[in-house]
Amino acid sequence: MRTLLALLFFSVSEADQIVVRDFEGRPVPEAAVRVLLNRRNYPFSDGSTLLTGVTDENGRWDFKPGDLHVSRVHVDKVGHHEARMEGLKVPRTPGREVILPRKGEAVPLHARKANAELPGYVFSGVVPYDFEKGDLVAPGCKGASPDILIRLSAKQLGWHLTKSPEEIDAFLAKEKDSKARAGFMAVHGKWELTLELLFPHEGDGILESPYAAYASMKLPSKAPVSGYGRTLVLDNKAYAQKDRGFFLRVRTIKDEAGNIVSAHYAKIYGTPLLSPGGFAFQYYFNPVPNDRRLEFDTSRNLQRPGKDADVLERIRCEISSP
Repeated sequence: MRTLLALLFFSVSEADQIVVRDFEGRPVPEAAVRVLLNRRNYPFSDGSTLLTGVTDENGRWDFKPGDLHVSRVHVDKVGHHEARMEGLKVPRTPGREVILPRKGEAVPLHARKANAELPGYVFSGVVPYDFEKGDLVAPGCKGASPDILIRLSAKQLGWHLTKSPEEIDAFLAKEKDSKARAGFMAVHGKWELTLELLFPHEGDGILESPYAAYASMKLPSKAPVSGYGRTLVLDNKAYAQKDRGFFLRVRTIKDEAGNIVSAHYAKIYGTPLLSPGGFAFQYYFNPVPNDRRLEFDTSRNLQRPGKDADVLERIRCEISSP
């Protein structure tokens, strides 16, 4: 009886498969699959084995890992964006599903890593942000047309143990510069944070999408036509769910009957990050009205900085993901 159970367990444990689909859920046949196996689930350990294969008409490829662990999965096919899973990104259960995005038409977009703080070194408030200009719509900023409204709420719960109570009291007592005080409090304080993305025009909104964090293009190539909500609310717990993606519809214009006659589309890669009085996220904006294409032509970033731009400005525009 024990021998039979052992044989059954071994036969089940060595059966595995990769299932490849696109964002629409359609199988991707004839995709090339490479799987790296090792004993410690680390890609550079001794005894690694590389298996290769091709998916069938159902987008499936079966393999037998034996007593080894899957530490890396790479899938590609002509006409698709490649997918690479490594380490903890590789699902542990048999029947690992991989999204392999189909290539659409790459177009020039305003691609940028937005990173800004509320004016006045305050921790809570509302500011408009302009996707096309890549800046806040506020005095001293470049933004002109508000695409989204960013509401930040910060409540200080106490202090981290990085400074003693005496050091904290001494610094705040002598430091009169508002920027220095805000920086000190942001770094050493404990905060309860909330970020809301709101929209100034009727018909504007945001829609969370399936997100392939391991693929070179992480969202579908076109923004959806409908399904947009009026707000997105994130708090401190959002850091635990970084692999998220969103489509946005902004600058919406409607006719007298309430039909949308014009709108612009954008996408956000990853969960927006928030700090006391600040936020950061990576976005792509199509400046052409009613054009839902959001596959980024990485050689034609419309947000490209000028020759006199500083290092930080250049970093914000160095985006290679389509």
